[in-house]
Amino acid sequence: MPPGPGRAQLELNLLMPMSPALIATKGYASADVEPTLRRALELSREIGNTEKEFSVLQGLSLFHLLASNLQVTRRVSEQLVDLAKNMPEPGADLAALRSLGYVLIFLGESDLAQTYLDQVTAKYDRAIHDEYALRLGGSNYCVGSYSVSAWLYYGIGYPDQALDKAMQGMALAKELDHPISVAVGHWCLGMAHVFRGEPKAVLENANALAELAQERGFVQYTAWANTLSGWARFETGDRSGGIAGIRQGIEGCHAIGSFSVTPYWQRLLAGCLSRDGQIEASLEIVAEALATIERTDEVLWAPDLLRFRGQLLLESDGANGSEAEACFLQAIDVARSHKAKSWELRAATSLVELWHG
Repeated sequence: MPPGPGRAQLELNLLMPMSPALIATKGYASADVEPTLRRALELSREIGNTEKEFSVLQGLSLFHLLASNLQVTRRVSEQLVDLAKNMPEPGADLAALRSLGYVLIFLGESDLAQTYLDQVTAKYDRAIHDEYALRLGGSNYCVGSYSVSAWLYYGIGYPDQALDKAMQGMALAKELDHPISVAVGHWCLGMAHVFRGEPKAVLENANALAELAQERGFVQYTAWANTLSGWARFETGDRSGGIAGIRQGIEGCHAIGSFSVTPYWQRLLAGCLSRDGQIEASLEIVAEALATIERTDEVLWAPDLLRFRGQLLLESDGANGSEAEACFLQAIDVARSHKAKSWELRAATSLVELWHG
């Protein structure tokens, strides 16, 4: 067809369902995803279709979030918030706040993230918003807001509320009978149980997630299921299988361009290795994770990595109490600056134990 509005509209109509299909089957941050989204964004702006432009920007925000391009994610999410102000569709404003809330969690801006995600879950009305959420593609944005806010609530000091948020997200996903939303629910509920140190519950969610991911071809969730189940298997006695599972999950993420959450997966791996007597290998992995955080600004995981580094220094052959103390103090400062009271408490406990010794 010759260039013109008709050709542009037809191409855009073909690209729109392709983007979420690629995200589901190749991963949010796959190299195949961004060119499709970029072209769809160009066409939607050329045609002047604001609704499709909004949907494409949602996809781009997730692409950059999972690729750990967090400052880009923030800029795209802020564009979504601005665009939503002039959109007639009920729920566009909530979908935009979901995207912005996600990235603010990773950046350690707890207050704003909590405000935005709580607003989504408080204002979401199934009778009004379900249909629009489905048209946007990807997981339901209320499910995501409940589920990912579990990480936030645990961090700021409310482990029971964290579990409750994750369970509310899971319940809504099952009511909607929406596979990728159910996958998000299992993943985030599994993570909440990891934070709380509940391996049997983690394994239940990891197994359910793995089964769903295999059935539907959700490669990203297959990788995440491996990391979750690896940690749970280690904690329930299968040490070598657990370590291998976490490694497999990390490698699976990186193979599809997904690098966000890697510092936390590395923290879990380092914890297992240290308990298996591999202190030096554990220290190397923690150093890699902290270097990644320095490069990407994914500071959500920094306090516990710093605390754990201090712990490892005390356990290493050349045990260094003063360097460990500095790690604990830095962990407390970072946690306090992000109002992450659970991680602050862990670091303070480690510091007190050092001083007591």
